[in-house]
Amino acid sequence: MKKYMAVTLSAAVLGMGSTVLVSPTEAAGVFFADAPVVSPTVTAPTSAPGARPTIHIPGQITTPFVDRDLTTDENMFFLAIEKADYNTMQLMLDKGVDINAYYTKKGTTPLGRAMALNNRTTIQFLLERGADVQGYVFHRGENRTHSYLVEAADKGDLALVQYLHNWGADINGVSWDWGTGFFNALFTLGTSSDDMNIRRYLIAQGINVNYVTSEGGATPLINAAAKYISSGERQNLLKMLLDAGADPDVRNKSGKTAVDYCIEQNDLESARYIQTYQRQ
Repeated sequence: MKKYMAVTLSAAVLGMGSTVLVSPTEAAGVFFADAPVVSPTVTAPTSAPGARPTIHIPGQITTPFVDRDLTTDENMFFLAIEKADYNTMQLMLDKGVDINAYYTKKGTTPLGRAMALNNRTTIQFLLERGADVQGYVFHRGENRTHSYLVEAADKGDLALVQYLHNWGADINGVSWDWGTGFFNALFTLGTSSDDMNIRRYLIAQGINVNYVTSEGGATPLINAAAKYISSGERQNLLKMLLDAGADPDVRNKSGKTAVDYCIEQNDLESARYIQTYQRQ
């Protein structure tokens, strides 16, 4: 994850040569280039005959845990993900491999592995077969979660963010990290053009711009104020968040506001900008 935290396509056709026997009908779904932007109240576009994700209740992710050595079938399933072998993946699913389990020996879920490989076809293949688009719990006792949408934002990948959201990923999904606790996608973004576009999309789709991290008590506005960036870049971030309703008066667990962090960055212009801001 991009570190303030210390101070804080198109999918490829599934037919991969003659070895893949998945039919075009079976593989039908919404491809990355075709997925429309939808409101947060809409879950996934209907995918037939693939399995449509279940309706997600924010804050509730149920993850089966596999705390043992993997079976031969499970190991073969993960290897098939690595090799993009869709026939073998389907065979292992048909034999009962859990598509949504968190496999502790792998440190991820099947969809999590596909995300790490950035294989769009495999991501879609797994989603169409029932992979939970929300993410997973990786620590049962403390309900620590990993949101796929947050991960996509951290990659700076707007197409993937939109695609997962269209499948039903909660725009306010959260991940957990040491020192920060729980945070939403806004905390992963920097100042690149890709990140700015993702930030605009998240805000337009209703992300909570006043989310408070569970450890330090930071907000996205405090996050922006504390970044090691130019004054102009900082004011662009501050304006975007303030226009979206960010509260400049929130204090973190150290008792500091966004203005305080601007001052710490020797950025008087940004500190004054927050104090004199008036929403248009």
